[in-house]
Amino acid sequence: MKNIISSLGKLLESNVVSNQPKRGHVLSGKVQQLYPDNRATVQIGKQQVNAQLETPLTKGRTYLFKVVSNEEMLHLKVLSSQQSKAPVSAGLSDLLRQSGGKVSKTNLQFLRQLIDQQASFKVADLKEALSILQGAWNKTAAKEVLLQMFQKQLPVKAAVFDALHSRLNSTWSSSMETASTQQLDMKTSTLLAQLKGERPSHSLMDTSVTKIMSEVRTGNPSTYQLFKQAGLIESSHSFKEFQNSWKEWSVQSKETHPPLPGAFKGIAGSMQKLFHDQLPFTNTERQTWNQWVNQLERIISTPAGQRKALPDTFQQGLLKNFEKLQNTAVLQKLLPFLTEADASTLKSITNNPEVLFQDRSSSLQQLVQSLKHLASRQIDVNLQPSLVEWVSRLSGEYPDLTQKNAMLMKIKSMIHLSGMQDESLLKSALQSDSPMAKETSLKSILLQSLEGQGPMRADTARPLLHFLNGTQLNALQETQQTLQATLQFPGSFVGSSEDVHMNMEGRKTPKGEIDPDFCHILFYLNLEHLNETIVDLSISDRRVGVTVMNKDQSIEAVVHSFKNKLAEGLEALGYELNSLNVRTLKPEPGPVSPQEHKESSKEGVDLRI
Repeated sequence: MKNIISSLGKLLESNVVSNQPKRGHVLSGKVQQLYPDNRATVQIGKQQVNAQLETPLTKGRTYLFKVVSNEEMLHLKVLSSQQSKAPVSAGLSDLLRQSGGKVSKTNLQFLRQLIDQQASFKVADLKEALSILQGAWNKTAAKEVLLQMFQKQLPVKAAVFDALHSRLNSTWSSSMETASTQQLDMKTSTLLAQLKGERPSHSLMDTSVTKIMSEVRTGNPSTYQLFKQAGLIESSHSFKEFQNSWKEWSVQSKETHPPLPGAFKGIAGSMQKLFHDQLPFTNTERQTWNQWVNQLERIISTPAGQRKALPDTFQQGLLKNFEKLQNTAVLQKLLPFLTEADASTLKSITNNPEVLFQDRSSSLQQLVQSLKHLASRQIDVNLQPSLVEWVSRLSGEYPDLTQKNAMLMKIKSMIHLSGMQDESLLKSALQSDSPMAKETSLKSILLQSLEGQGPMRADTARPLLHFLNGTQLNALQETQQTLQATLQFPGSFVGSSEDVHMNMEGRKTPKGEIDPDFCHILFYLNLEHLNETIVDLSISDRRVGVTVMNKDQSIEAVVHSFKNKLAEGLEALGYELNSLNVRTLKPEPGPVSPQEHKESSKEGVDLRI
């Protein structure tokens, strides 16, 4: 679960939505209290602010304002005459004229909705929105998208509108199916198959050799580094030697077997094990854990009788890190990655940390060696897309992952290989001044195709790119206190006839990450046998309540048959199953999509398929 939360929590870089009115923005406000020198308390949305007014106004009335300045005190200019019986309505007409828009019923209705949702905006943005609205064939749908853009403070541009409109009116499944009907190269067709959870049409040998040769030619060491960390090649084997062996093979007869580090079955097992060994820790948790493991190593290198004589600062630092790991349930989450003997030793330390300074047995030494080995298996964040790509490809031929890891791999495949993180990875590479070696993503292929250099026709690539951009724009919504993530996947990889929608919301930690101890996750599915199904996970203080909603009440026995396994799995991850319930999903009048219902939900996440 923590893996999924971590993956969702950092899908893209996002600016925190600010409630502070900005200079040049237009907004509505109600005058609550008047003071000398044209000062007043004005109700703007849910907050009250002290403002300097340009002209005397009437207490209790609502006006349309333009923010002149927000430096020392909010300085507001009224956009409608205070003598008007309906100053806001009069201001709307004046504002339309200022923006160059026609004072029509459609435009006035849109502007009224914009004001009613308490959005603030610039006149230039309104002008662009009216232009988009005028050119839209479906005015109702266009207004919904434009209102969403203002509400989320997104740039009011035609490209952003096209992206959001595409997301509301298309699906991953239909978009990728359209792309798959074209004649595509091996790389693109394989990528689409992986994203859909299908077996590629090309052989595992062909796709693997093509990938490695591409990296060898460009000097990308991703596969070489993964093979080395998976134990498939010797640590002393350099990347130059790896390159040379493949270059030599490429000029030899094609009948010669390529220099792969063993049979594919063995490669699949090693790479799947490497994927399994990736710890579900945040960066902060991993740093604390690494410090603690190094401190443990110093402990075991000190004779048991001399451990109490270690410096007080060292002992205090070790116990402080231990307390951090215990409070964040990191030690609990380590248990599934350890042998039964090592897990037992770790539990004894958890119950009594003083045993670290007294233990004379070899069990502590064995635990530390296991932890050091596990630490050596952790891959750099830049290699994660490559690992996911390899495991996704190999698992099509050798599906040997556990159900949990298989689902996690599919979710990570969608995040990494679709291109949803391309901009974030590029930003990180630029900030760290390091070269960016990443997997070819669907987004990069689509962008190349629009420039006439990719494998797809531009008229096919464009709508799919709009849909992908729309998914990115809706992926993360952030305020000062909370994060809300929304993902949409092709339903084929879980046996769903429609796209899978996954929504999560939770409070933010001081580090700006989603707090996995307090969050809410929902899956919206349309399964082959169970049909419309919602799975609701509510997490409070690491206690999990699960509710499965379906039209068929008879599934209750089936759901409860998994209760023990669910409880055991959650316990292994440091969570406790608090409840498991089944509710009847009652149909609502009229077709409502998950996106549409989400926008109108009070909680922001409870919606209908």
